Amino acid sequence: MSDRSISVVIPAYHEEARIGAAVRSVHEHVPAAYLREVVVVDHGSRDRTVACAEEAGARVLVFRDGTIAEQRNRGAAATSGAYLLFLDADVTLTAAWRESLDAVLAALEAAPMTVTGSHTIPPPDGNVFERHWFAHIAAIGPAKHLGSAHMLMARACFDVVGGFDASLVTGEDFEFCVRAARRGAAVVNDSRLVAVHHDFPNSVRAFVRREAWHGRGNFASLAMALSSPVSLATLAFAGLHLSVPVAAA
Repeated sequence: MSDRSISVVIPAYHEEARIGAAVRSVHEHVPAAYLREVVVVDHGSRDRTVACAEEAGARVLVFRDGTIAEQRNRGAAATSGAYLLFLDADVTLTAAWRESLDAVLAALEAAPMTVTGSHTIPPPDGNVFERHWFAHIAAIGPAKHLGSAHMLMARACFDVVGGFDASLVTGEDFEFCVRAARRGAAVVNDSRLVAVHHDFPNSVRAFVRREAWHGRGNFASLAMALSSPVSLATLAFAGLHLSVPVAAA
C-alpha cells in the first residue's frame, strides 16, 4: 500500500487570532489515517500564538531568526510525512478539500514531480477587495506558480527542487515554482482543493501595502515579473486605482 502520510507546515508570527482555526481545520479535513503531524514554526511571537497552536493540536518549533522561507524549510526538515502541505496561519481547509484529497494524492502518486494546491479563496462574507480582486485571482485556471499559503507536493519533489530559497524575504513561493518547472515539475492549480484565506486587506492602503510587500519578490527581476500573471495583474490594478485620484486632481 502506498504511503499517503501528510506533514503540515505552518509558519506563524503573532497569529493568536488565526492559528487555532488553521490547525483545527487541518485536523478536521485531513483524514487521521493520512495526517502524520502538524508543525507550526513560530518566528518568536510575543502573543499567545504558541499556546493557541499547541492547544489546537500542533507541535511548535520556535526559530526567531531567518526568513519565512527558511521557517518553512526548517518545518519540512523536522517532519517525516511522504507529502508536505504548506499553509499560512490565516488559511483554513474545507470539506471540499477533504473530499478531493484521495483523487489529488492518486494524481501525485502517478506524477510525483508535481507542485499543486490552489489559489486561496476569500470567505463568503468578504469585503470589496476580496470579492473583486482576490476572488478573481483564485479563479485563475492554469498557473505558472502557486502561493505557499496553500501548496502541496511529495516530499521527494520538495527535495529535488531544493526547498525554498531562504535568502528571499518574500516571493519565495513564486521562485520555488519557477525552479521546480526548470527541474521538470508540473505546477497544477487544482480548484478542487478549496482553502479559505481569512486575512485579506480591507482598505486601499492595506491592499497596496500587501501587494508591494509580495511584489518585492516577484519584481526582483524584470524577467520574473513579466512571467508572473499575478505581478502583471497587480501592476494593472494598482495603476488603475492610482490613476483615479490623478484624473480627479
